Amino acid sequence: MWKGTSRRAIKWVWTTLSLRVVTDNALNLPKYALVRELVVPNDYQTLKNSLFKARALQYCNEPAVNILSNDDWVVHLDEETLLTESSTIGLANFASQGHGDIGQGVISYANEEIVNWWTTLADCVRVSVDLGMMRFSFRKLGCPLMGFKGSYIIVKESVEKDIGFDFGPKGSVAEDVMFALVAWGKGFKFNFVEGEMWEKSPFTLGDYIKQRKRWFVGHVFTLLSPEIPFKCKLGMIPTDLGWFLLVGNILNFPASFAFPIPLPLVLNVTAGSMGGLILFLFTFGSIKSFSSRKYGLFRKLFLIIATIPVIPLAACLDAIASVYGFYTRNSGGFHIVMK
Repeated sequence: MWKGTSRRAIKWVWTTLSLRVVTDNALNLPKYALVRELVVPNDYQTLKNSLFKARALQYCNEPAVNILSNDDWVVHLDEETLLTESSTIGLANFASQGHGDIGQGVISYANEEIVNWWTTLADCVRVSVDLGMMRFSFRKLGCPLMGFKGSYIIVKESVEKDIGFDFGPKGSVAEDVMFALVAWGKGFKFNFVEGEMWEKSPFTLGDYIKQRKRWFVGHVFTLLSPEIPFKCKLGMIPTDLGWFLLVGNILNFPASFAFPIPLPLVLNVTAGSMGGLILFLFTFGSIKSFSSRKYGLFRKLFLIIATIPVIPLAACLDAIASVYGFYTRNSGGFHIVMK
């Protein structure tokens, strides 16, 4: 998720409390002792010809560039990600108490100025996923069973040096998931980081679709990668398959009214339970996203209710993204979402 025409990433080195900004285009940041701007040379090429963000992150790991020790802790942020007091405390506790080798926490999307209410309400479900599936798989199972995000990551430098980010062109589309599943396959332990960070949702519906399209294509390439043990793919296979088949569910909804077919009770109960779960995920995410202090109680209640009619829109956009991604998966490219 790069911003503008300059692909940038931020690596916050915890032990030394220094900031490293990795960018393709020079930003000419002010000179500070603990701030280091790394500009990736135009002619830099990894051994496996990795691209995009993976290329920049791999450049940071090159022996001639990397000045970190194995005991340092690195926090990965996208350029629009904002630290909060709670996430800073959570990161400090994670690093000092040895909770795991790699950690990740919750990102919310409604704490700053909201540019697009449709995409922000649609992103409420991501907060529920972070607090539910991700928290459970990290804290109870110690692995990224359902996937991984590209920001709000804390990882020990020795782990980052071991794995790197040189996954080749296809592995560069979703380098975050590739990194996590390779780490899982090598036996590194994951855990959940308490506290949340803030980001913004895509500014347009078009960017929303292109963002999800890249995620879907990246997941497909990751699941097809021979570098990932099959056991590490089992959690993501059904979720990504369901994502791709979402278009069938959407088309089936009006068809079921036009051509009703009696179904066994077990199928009706299953379908109703799935629909109820989706409704819960969106509304719970909305409850956690919108602060009563910022919006007031009545406006917060309105926003929670307003999330419900956004669910069909989000489903349609995600379905379009998956089908679009599947049929253009080999076209290359890395869409830069304006955020």
